[in-house]
Amino acid sequence: MSLVACLRRALDEGVPITSPKFWRSRQASDDVLRQVFRGATDEEMPLLSERLTILREAGDVLREVGTADNSPSGWEVWSEC
Repeated sequence: MSLVACLRRALDEGVPITSPKFWRSRQASDDVLRQVFRGATDEEMPLLSERLTILREAGDVLREVGTADNSPSGWEVWSEC
Protein backbone atom coordinates (compact mmCIF):
# COMPACT_ATOMS: atom_id res chain seq x y z
CA MET A 1 0.00 0.00 0.00
CA SER A 2 1.32 3.46 -0.79
CA LEU A 3 2.45 5.84 1.92
CA VAL A 4 -0.21 8.37 0.91
CA ALA A 5 -2.92 5.71 1.22
CA CYS A 6 -1.63 4.77 4.70
CA LEU A 7 -1.64 8.40 5.82
CA ARG A 8 -5.11 9.03 4.40
CA ARG A 9 -6.48 5.92 6.07
CA ALA A 10 -4.91 6.91 9.41
CA LEU A 11 -6.49 10.36 9.21
CA ASP A 12 -9.84 8.80 8.31
CA GLU A 13 -9.50 6.54 11.37
CA GLY A 14 -8.86 9.55 13.62
CA VAL A 15 -5.10 9.07 14.03
CA PRO A 16 -3.34 12.48 13.85
CA ILE A 17 -0.44 11.04 11.87
CA THR A 18 0.46 14.36 10.22
CA SER A 19 1.13 16.04 13.59
CA PRO A 20 4.75 16.08 14.79
CA LYS A 21 3.36 16.42 18.32
CA PHE A 22 1.65 13.04 17.84
CA TRP A 23 4.89 11.46 16.62
CA ARG A 24 6.49 12.28 19.98
CA SER A 25 3.49 11.32 22.11
CA ARG A 26 2.87 8.13 24.04
CA GLN A 27 -0.19 7.62 21.83
CA ALA A 28 2.15 6.88 18.92
CA SER A 29 3.18 3.48 20.22
CA ASP A 30 4.87 0.99 17.94
CA ASP A 31 1.61 -0.97 17.80
CA VAL A 32 -0.41 2.08 16.73
CA LEU A 33 2.13 3.05 14.09
CA ARG A 34 2.39 -0.55 12.89
CA GLN A 35 -1.40 -0.39 12.38
CA VAL A 36 -1.09 2.93 10.53
CA PHE A 37 1.52 1.55 8.14
CA ARG A 38 -0.11 -1.83 7.62
CA GLY A 39 -0.42 -3.09 4.10
CA ALA A 40 -2.92 -5.19 2.23
CA THR A 41 -1.04 -8.36 3.23
CA ASP A 42 0.16 -9.67 6.60
CA GLU A 43 3.75 -8.76 5.72
CA GLU A 44 5.18 -5.90 7.79
CA MET A 45 6.67 -2.86 6.08
CA PRO A 46 10.41 -3.38 5.56
CA LEU A 47 12.60 -1.61 8.14
CA LEU A 48 9.53 -0.43 10.08
CA SER A 49 11.29 -0.06 13.45
CA GLU A 50 14.05 2.02 11.87
CA ARG A 51 11.48 4.19 10.08
CA LEU A 52 9.58 4.77 13.33
CA THR A 53 12.80 5.82 15.05
CA ILE A 54 13.42 8.35 12.26
CA LEU A 55 9.82 9.61 12.47
CA ARG A 56 10.21 10.27 16.20
CA GLU A 57 13.59 11.94 15.70
CA ALA A 58 11.98 14.21 13.08
CA GLY A 59 9.36 15.20 15.65
CA ASP A 60 12.12 16.09 18.11
CA VAL A 61 13.95 18.19 15.51
CA LEU A 62 10.78 20.03 14.55
CA ARG A 63 10.15 20.80 18.22
CA GLU A 64 13.71 22.09 18.61
CA VAL A 65 13.50 24.42 15.60
CA GLY A 66 10.29 25.90 16.86
CA THR A 67 7.28 24.26 15.33
CA ALA A 68 4.08 25.55 16.78
CA ASP A 69 2.60 22.35 18.21
CA ASN A 70 -0.63 24.18 18.84
CA SER A 71 -0.98 25.39 15.25
CA PRO A 72 -3.72 23.78 13.18
CA SER A 73 -1.28 21.96 10.92
CA GLY A 74 1.58 21.46 13.38
CA TRP A 75 3.99 22.50 10.61
CA GLU A 76 4.21 26.24 11.14
CA VAL A 77 7.70 27.31 12.13
CA TRP A 78 9.06 30.58 13.32
CA SER A 79 9.91 32.91 10.45
CA GLU A 80 13.53 33.14 11.68
CA CYS A 81 14.05 29.42 11.05
